[in-house]
Amino acid sequence: MGNSTQPRKVVLALETGATPEDFELPPLGYRAVGRLAGADETVQFTTSGGHVLSNEDLERIERHLGRRSSEPPAEAGRMRIGNLRRGPDILLADDRISRTHAMFFLDEDGASVVDLFSTNGTLVNGQVVDDADLHDGDIVHIGEQRFVVRFQ
Repeated sequence: MGNSTQPRKVVLALETGATPEDFELPPLGYRAVGRLAGADETVQFTTSGGHVLSNEDLERIERHLGRRSSEPPAEAGRMRIGNLRRGPDILLADDRISRTHAMFFLDEDGASVVDLFSTNGTLVNGQVVDDADLHDGDIVHIGEQRFVVRFQ
């Protein structure tokens, strides 16, 4: 997906639970989705308050970003995630969500999602995915939560 079709804004409309909520993806940025830690859990956080990513997570993210980049492979670069801004994590009280379950992206190539080796998987339009490009109206299931992707 190139610049001409990139949405100006992407909203993840959480449509499950008692109070539906919208989460905006930052332009040229990303947000992690994870389980809200219980009182008995220890979670590592970055200095900005996000969950710490494992090396395995970072490698999967870099492969995803490099594969879908419109730039030639030599210029896509290994540290492309460093050029994106991390928005606040989306933490949900759902036992079927892993501590750091998935990551949503909005970059120059459009919107996408990457599963971060979660226990229960990430589904896009009913299909289990490791990663996927997202389009307006796509349905993403993470745990028991249902996100509708809205381009604006």
